[in-house]
Amino acid sequence: MSNRITVYGHLGKDAEVKDVNGKRIMELTIASNHKIKGEEIAVWRKATFWDDNWRGIEPYLKKGTALIVRGEELPPKVYQSNTGHAVSLAMTGKDIMFSPFGKGSSDKDDDISDYVPKPAKEENRLPGLPPC
Repeated sequence: MSNRITVYGHLGKDAEVKDVNGKRIMELTIASNHKIKGEEIAVWRKATFWDDNWRGIEPYLKKGTALIVRGEELPPKVYQSNTGHAVSLAMTGKDIMFSPFGKGSSDKDDDISDYVPKPAKEENRLPGLPPC
């Protein structure tokens, strides 16, 4: 039985491509933000893709790119760091989607105004309705 997971986040660094035992793999480091008791923290995961299907999109997988990654979660590993105990989270990636919201691979932030509905103009509102 596997644990399927969907991660919405940003790349912490450019995609890394390696050869392991003659197989080509791609590794992504993904940060997702979470609020816990009013404090925002970043949760980092390493996603490993074990096939060659992703060769065409590698140039677009740059630091800061907003992604949605689906795959199978691996068991967490606990280790000792210089600040105490830490947990390493990893997954085997299956699907990658570019998020329409968030920073893209360019230096400019994506404009989400195309996705957000605009309020109706005053003359197009029904009489008696308050403004939005």
